[in-house]
Amino acid sequence: MNLNAHRYTTALIGMTMLIGSAGLSVAEDENILNADDPTKVLEQNRTQTEAELDALKSETAQITSTLKRLENDIQSLKKDREALEEKLNAAEKRQNILDERIVTGESKLADLEDREAEVKISLRERNNILAEVLAALQRLGSNPPPALLVSPEDALSSVRSAILLGAVVPEIRSETEKLVADLQELSDIRKDITSERTQLAADLDASFKEQEELTALIKEKAALNIASLSQLEKERQRASEIEDKSSELKTVVAALTSEISSIREAAEQARLAEIERQKRAAEQLARAKELAQARELPNQERLSPAYSFAALQSTLEFPVTGAVEKRFGDEDNSGQTLRGILMSAGENDRVLAPVDGWIAYAGPFRSYENIIILNAGEGYHIVMAGLNQLKVNQGQFVVSGEPIAAMGSESFTNNSALALASGKPTLYIELRKDQTQIDSAPWWANIASGRASNDT
Repeated sequence: MNLNAHRYTTALIGMTMLIGSAGLSVAEDENILNADDPTKVLEQNRTQTEAELDALKSETAQITSTLKRLENDIQSLKKDREALEEKLNAAEKRQNILDERIVTGESKLADLEDREAEVKISLRERNNILAEVLAALQRLGSNPPPALLVSPEDALSSVRSAILLGAVVPEIRSETEKLVADLQELSDIRKDITSERTQLAADLDASFKEQEELTALIKEKAALNIASLSQLEKERQRASEIEDKSSELKTVVAALTSEISSIREAAEQARLAEIERQKRAAEQLARAKELAQARELPNQERLSPAYSFAALQSTLEFPVTGAVEKRFGDEDNSGQTLRGILMSAGENDRVLAPVDGWIAYAGPFRSYENIIILNAGEGYHIVMAGLNQLKVNQGQFVVSGEPIAAMGSESFTNNSALALASGKPTLYIELRKDQTQIDSAPWWANIASGRASNDT
């Protein structure tokens, strides 16, 4: 078996072992993909957020009911206050009327007192006559007049007394009747005034009490109105806060729903892509097994890659025998991030093509000395720097395992950032996809051990 046949057979066997070791069918892959649903946590968050939103809706309904009740209470308090103010105005009007009645009664009482004084003066002026009449009456009461059949002296006294009484009594009677009438009138008026004054005093007292009660009720209603307005403002502010929070939760629910939908869509696409990849892997496995069993090799005279570069992951061998000193993403000696793989190799070691492809460039380039850029197809390019003797030309097609260059005798010193402290010759390998540097680790068969070898 020649060199290329050996390398190809080794690659087929390695790929067969790699794919066969998985031992998974497409259905089993689907189960693995569906084992951990990335949307479960988001679903739980959305359910929790929706529960919070429902609680806020219930609380909003309660606040709405409270606001309606407070508004009704405030309206009722307003009507009660207006009614109390009307009653207070009516009480004040009644108080004014009572005040006027009191003033009128006081004036009338003053007139009656003047009339009483006049009657008293009249009685004093007739006091002498009344005194004589009363004295005569007193005497008559003590010594009644004798009978007419007595002695002539007694008869004469009786006549005289009768004449005196006849002249005085009518006038006294008239004056007495007038006085009695005046006194009766004065007594009646005083009773009326006293009764009216008592009633006015009672009305005034009742009016004062009513005004005090109405004033207290108005103050109480005003305090209740202020408290209700304050509570109403708090409830409105609380309702506004809940509305803002509800709006935020609705936004969160919408965002979670959108994210869940996006993740599920992406997961579905990934699942379909994985199924397709598994199908391709199964097809490649079957083909590799067939080729390995039949020992059939690709056409050595081919002018295009035998396989898709993307399908050759974990199958490529390193171009030289050596150790992987630095990997993609490691820090180089200048503090920068390495965008490829750095390997140490032996002096004049052969550099083999790791894959089928076209030589896009072969020659010196800036400070990298000689480099080779290998076009592996599908937009993939492998860049190798740190070479000495070049054995290929630009535009040439090479197959996997074909010698393309030799290592120098010195370290890759033109680029100090990539040089090794040991001074050994170094090979820099970089993989690009559509002009973008990517990690080549998934394509190397021996990347895990950090050692590589090729057949000579």
